[in-house]
Amino acid sequence: MSYAPKRKAISKATRRQVYEREGGICYLCRLPIADGERFDVDHEIAREMGGADDISNYRPAHPECHREKSKRDVAAIAKSNRIRRNLNPETRRTTRHPIRSRKTAWPKRSFQKRQS
Repeated sequence: MSYAPKRKAISKATRRQVYEREGGICYLCRLPIADGERFDVDHEIAREMGGADDISNYRPAHPECHREKSKRDVAAIAKSNRIRRNLNPETRRTTRHPIRSRKTAWPKRSFQKRQS
């Protein structure tokens, strides 16, 4: 389940602006992206982690570099989703097998008696 809103499409003009703003350099590996070479527009801060879905958060990346970064982001995104889910009482999971106490044969003693 993603907490981020649906991603908007990135136009060719926006892709060109991102490419030119970064000087045609992949922001992950710092190697140049050749003119005409295929590249991905990546969110520097993932949307699921609170990153903006606008041009200020877009960066050009080689497809391989982008794939590797996305793999690393999956664990962090899953953790943030778990935290969000647990903070909201409506979405918090309940245990399937609650711990139940049972009566014991041992007599209960007061705290004073247990110290000695």
